[in-house]
Amino acid sequence: MQTYSLYWTDISGTDHTEFRFEPMPRVKEALSRLLTGPGRMVVKEIKVVDALDCLCFHSIDGVPIGPDGNPMPPQEKTNANL
Repeated sequence: MQTYSLYWTDISGTDHTEFRFEPMPRVKEALSRLLTGPGRMVVKEIKVVDALDCLCFHSIDGVPIGPDGNPMPPQEKTNANL
């Protein structure tokens, strides 16, 4: 089973380790809370890395950032994504 670690930085610049080596359902739950929950106002940056320390997700101010360092455009949802 693939595992992931989630790290985030608050608006004062303090780094937080949300968890290490957890499965994807836990990652999705934490991302949802950090991006849309009441605490989202204090979250500056979020990073999710896999067990090999490869960056899987990166968000700054709630906007996903692509591998080139630029904001990712919104993706259109299809029936396959639902």
